[in-house]
Amino acid sequence: MTLGDFNTNTFGVTQGGAIYTLADVVIGYRILDQLKEKQKGFTLEMKMNFIKKGKGEKLAAKTEVIHWGRKTVVMQ
Repeated sequence: MTLGDFNTNTFGVTQGGAIYTLADVVIGYRILDQLKEKQKGFTLEMKMNFIKKGKGEKLAAKTEVIHWGRKTVVMQ
């Protein structure tokens, strides 16, 4: 995600909502890429801990599958 004034908060770091949206999109695409035709996926629950500041020109996200069940997927 490109960073700039449009997603920076008053402290000069990336807004939490922008980081949250990035995580939701990256996780969603990872799951949707694995689903069979006509299957759907939705975010059931999401929690985020902001460990480091989002600073610089770009912010990247990576995913890890913790559990892939019949009806739910847990990722980080």
